[in-house]
Amino acid sequence: MIKKSKFLLILVVLVPVLIDLLIGLGLVYELDFPYGKIYRGGLYLFGVLLMLKELKLNFYFIVFAVWISLLLFFYMHNPNFNMVRELTFFFKATYLFSIVEIIKRAGKYIDQRVNISNIIYRYAQLVSIAILFSLITGIGLETYGDWVFGTSSFFVSQNDIGITQLAVFTYLLFNKKNIGVKWVWLGLIFISLIALGTTAGMLGGILVILIYIFTKIFAARILSMTNLLLRIMSVGFLASISLLSTFLLFNYIKQSPYYLNKYEGIFTEGVRSRLTKAGDLYFDSRGSLKNIIGEGFSSFTYNFGIHSSEIKQSKKFYQDWLLVETDPYDFYGSYGLVLSLILLVYYIFYLLLAGINYYNKRDSYTFSLLLIIMMIMAHGIVAGHVFYSPTVLGVLAAFIYLTRKTYTT
Repeated sequence: MIKKSKFLLILVVLVPVLIDLLIGLGLVYELDFPYGKIYRGGLYLFGVLLMLKELKLNFYFIVFAVWISLLLFFYMHNPNFNMVRELTFFFKATYLFSIVEIIKRAGKYIDQRVNISNIIYRYAQLVSIAILFSLITGIGLETYGDWVFGTSSFFVSQNDIGITQLAVFTYLLFNKKNIGVKWVWLGLIFISLIALGTTAGMLGGILVILIYIFTKIFAARILSMTNLLLRIMSVGFLASISLLSTFLLFNYIKQSPYYLNKYEGIFTEGVRSRLTKAGDLYFDSRGSLKNIIGEGFSSFTYNFGIHSSEIKQSKKFYQDWLLVETDPYDFYGSYGLVLSLILLVYYIFYLLLAGINYYNKRDSYTFSLLLIIMMIMAHGIVAGHVFYSPTVLGVLAAFIYLTRKTYTT
């Protein structure tokens, strides 16, 4: 039973990162095969079957019932309705629930916190090796093309893998002693975040280290003189890395027209301001009924693309549709106020649960889980690539399990 439970965890957390690499390899070498859809679709179905077997009312069934009741409206009132795209988006939006169910079942008979921590460690190592391999050899995908520095190795969704690797780095840094994480690996994981070239990777990695330093200086207990000296050494080492990384990044950004324009726009107008403003205008124009119950993913993305044709044409990888690329906007556009709020309540619940855990225990473990859920949610709200990203949600499911287990023990 123990071996089967650990095998399940490997299937849902570790194997998907290999699938993502295969997808990227297929893109580079023109091998078109739906690895991700088949594998993650199988995991999703398995999780749903586990829920059906238990026959208890849960959050997934509530979301599914509301979605099914809205599908007929989407079909009758939207000429651009596409069932395949509706199913695909619903699968992505509810992928987290299915994976949480599988992990929960894997931990039904034994506490899986140690196994999950070790698997998360392996996950970070795999991602780091892949990115550093591409950085050294030049083989793989460039994060933002030829414009700037950065490689996502063979990970097609660089923002998704960036926030996921950042979350994993945070967990390993704050719990390195309990997990047995080597400083060398933490360094390599941090370098992989910088090498990605994404904002979450570069600035997020530095920010996490600064938060860690702050907690070690002001929040942690001093157990002995040896403990104090070790803490001073580790804090000094991390502070040196942070300062050096910040200096090098600042100089690189100053010399990069792409990053200068990007961050000037972020500081003056906000993240994805052009798309969110277009989204606001579209929502004002489509009427109250669709704003309350939605119009379906296929209709929303098609109509929004027509409404914002100039933006759509600038997105070369979109053909006849467009997303706002911030998750609450895309949920709201597709499902309206009612179902969007139901979906987001799930994330808010676990954020509050993580906060309660930290309030009750006040240790680095519960703080790291709270920080991770906050970062992931913030990324989804501001920059997207979370609430309907299987890459992110598969790992987030593990952190949600850890949060639940901490609360119940």
